[in-house]
Amino acid sequence: MEIKIGNKIHNNKLEDLEIKAITLVKQEANRAIERVRDIKIVGNHSFELAESLLNKISYGQKALKELRESITKPAEESLRNLRALFIPIENNLKEANAELKGKMKGYNDRVKIEADIKKALITEKVESGEISFEKASKQIEKVEQKVEAMPTRKMKVIEIVDEAKIPKQYWELDMVSIRRDALAGVEIPGIKVVEREIIVSKQ
Repeated sequence: MEIKIGNKIHNNKLEDLEIKAITLVKQEANRAIERVRDIKIVGNHSFELAESLLNKISYGQKALKELRESITKPAEESLRNLRALFIPIENNLKEANAELKGKMKGYNDRVKIEADIKKALITEKVESGEISFEKASKQIEKVEQKVEAMPTRKMKVIEIVDEAKIPKQYWELDMVSIRRDALAGVEIPGIKVVEREIIVSKQ
């Protein structure tokens, strides 16, 4: 795969040895999977064969993980370094964007306040007979046109006002923390520690 950065091409192709290693691991994995599908455990001999196959699969998983990390870790490090080049610029633009929008909103709020004051004064002049209703309507229309010319839009945002009232369906369980604390002896309501017997490989 080639990644274009500006006018330069970043070569991200796998080496031939890496491709061969991946192909070999894939072939071994497929053979193991086929054997798992075909095996039937009916006695001690077939159980020992299954145990041997389990060891091979576990070894294959370990080898696959090591191979994957040997290929992906350098690529991930390169990607992190590339992203780090853009982060300061992105943050500066983000701050500038927010600051400018804040200033524009502040000005817009002042314009609206001034418009409300002007409309109130025009209304008072109409009520006192100082100007006609038709003339006042034209003046108010001009004021409103200035306000409407401001580039604004409304958007909906979410605010948590009472966390305790949020339905359980929107909660997210932290299974890592739950498991760590429960196994350490912490009593957690709704959680219990149970023991289950599982087959493990002899790796």
